[in-house]
Amino acid sequence: MMITTQQLQLLKEGNKNAFEVLYRAYNARISPNMVYYYVRRELLLQNYVDKLSNESADESVEIDEELDYLFLEEYILKLLEELPPARREVFMLYWKSGLNYREIAEQLDISEKTVATQVHRSLDFLRDKLGTIAFSVSLFLHHI
Repeated sequence: MMITTQQLQLLKEGNKNAFEVLYRAYNARISPNMVYYYVRRELLLQNYVDKLSNESADESVEIDEELDYLFLEEYILKLLEELPPARREVFMLYWKSGLNYREIAEQLDISEKTVATQVHRSLDFLRDKLGTIAFSVSLFLHHI
């Protein structure tokens, strides 16, 4: 949520109405996201419990790995929200869509060098946030 200069000025002047409007806008935006992530997590866990009760020990290991993968993917997606929008778009096309640098460059009308730079900066960001071991695991799990 971006605060305009005018809204910032109203806040500096102590305008309680401006604060209330901004607070309500913030809540209106964050509440659906919180509900979505809560419901998604609960559904994943319920699905896991259902499968676990119906599967053998070997199959439960696969379910554990799948659940770990899903939670790690969810965490990575949440971290990627911190990236600038253009960098996130390049990285998502590379990671999720499986496009190569040339295809991304053509689609976004940018140079391949820019794509390479944005992908490497995204990977460096994830490495810093996840730590070396977790980052290596995520590379393996996601086939980056």
